[in-house]
Amino acid sequence: MGRREAGMPDLALQRTRLEGCGCLLSVPNAGSLRGGRSAKNRDHGTGMKIALCLIATLTLGATSMGEEFPLSRTRPAKTPVFAVDPTKDFHFELGPGSGWMGLDTIAFGRDGVVTLYKQFPDARWQTATITIEAAAIGRIFEAVRAGGIMEMAAAYQADVNDGTQWVLWIKQAEHTKAIYFNNHFPQAVRQLAKVIDTELGAAGLASVRWKQVPAKKFRLHEKPLWNSLK
Repeated sequence: MGRREAGMPDLALQRTRLEGCGCLLSVPNAGSLRGGRSAKNRDHGTGMKIALCLIATLTLGATSMGEEFPLSRTRPAKTPVFAVDPTKDFHFELGPGSGWMGLDTIAFGRDGVVTLYKQFPDARWQTATITIEAAAIGRIFEAVRAGGIMEMAAAYQADVNDGTQWVLWIKQAEHTKAIYFNNHFPQAVRQLAKVIDTELGAAGLASVRWKQVPAKKFRLHEKPLWNSLK
């Protein structure tokens, strides 16, 4: 239930800019949704909790995800396991965010040029680029290897609607690995996100210059990630 098509009811969000880092923390207004919501998300005052929706921007929120929901089910991977050689062409992309509100994305290849997309408080999308060194790429893929990410299932889902979704996609030559995380985030992907946070910060993320994305192109950047799951 994490993915929503255009025109579906949407979360009413409050966005708070965290001083000093430019992060955006998005959480539902108390008891407020436009349209309607699933019974599993409805707060009757009996302790049921609405999923925390964290739309990460300058950091992926690896250590500030909010509430962790129990794993309900997984979907086995159908693609063969492969090891990435960072010295050859590859595509790495991670999109944390929401199927309703959109995915902020971080994508890079062998040349180390990282393309970023994020949604700002006015709901407009902006993009920027930053370059990381080969050593940083090596540390990111070491986190992939150490966490056993290439051996993970194709999907991890909690029994919660709405909330937070991430998509991870790694491709090299004819090999591809795509994983969908819906309100449940194993430690391996949390650690990977933390490593990416660190490397982007060291590369000067705080000082990058963001450029407005034309309204007609809003959210087009995330389509390849969703398509990778098919």
